[in-house]
Amino acid sequence: MLRALIACIAVGALFGACSGNDDATSTAETSGPKATVAAEEGAVLGAITIPSSGARDDSAVGSCTGAGGYSDIREGAAVTVRDGSGDVIATGRLEGGVVEGSLCIHVFQVDVPRADFYSFEVSNRGELTYSYQDMVDAEWQVALSLGD
Repeated sequence: MLRALIACIAVGALFGACSGNDDATSTAETSGPKATVAAEEGAVLGAITIPSSGARDDSAVGSCTGAGGYSDIREGAAVTVRDGSGDVIATGRLEGGVVEGSLCIHVFQVDVPRADFYSFEVSNRGELTYSYQDMVDAEWQVALSLGD
């Protein structure tokens, strides 16, 4: 259930494609259609996407993993979160990838303590930094992408 919810959130965050509501979620406005999102402070739901051209696809079961120059983007790859001082405050792992249209999407969840800034890094791909207010405004979601 959590994996399906996170995948929906990941796709919704990237494309505004999810809708609906249940006890564990709330609905928030995005620039497009409504997206189902987690609204719990500190429980970050994230996704990293790669183009399907850079993924090994097992279409029979709808799963995928990075290939070639994206081979480090795979189930179990490290997710590291640092605070504004550069200290590691949380770690996690990517879940198995799912095929969604022309993308391979890997999701993750990490619990982070309160900080002024959060820097997210998947594998060794560099960090993207968000302020505390950015995270609140994004309802504790991060959508990262590589390639096209």
